[in-house]
Amino acid sequence: MIFIILFLFVFIFLFFIFLVKKKNMNMKNSFFESGFNSLGNINFSFSIHFFFVMIIFILFDLELFFFLFIFFNYINFLLLLFVLLFIIFTLFLEWKNIKLIWYL
Repeated sequence: MIFIILFLFVFIFLFFIFLVKKKNMNMKNSFFESGFNSLGNINFSFSIHFFFVMIIFILFDLELFFFLFIFFNYINFLLLLFVLLFIIFTLFLEWKNIKLIWYL
């Protein structure tokens, strides 16, 4: 009985290995980085523009998150003011360095 179960298991395993139609895996193995195909090693292909857009999104997303959990006391108000000033400073810094390009 064990021999029959083992034989069926091996037969089903070999059936799936050799007879199942293999899918084209070329597209799954290719790299796609931020809207362009990389020409070299994937570790050296990096778009700074998309990185800065991601950082800006995270900063402004965190700013909205702080508004959800604010309690109106003096310490939290100072913390929120510090965070808002930091975000405004980074926004002007990115604007000055011409990193805010919203069209491509």
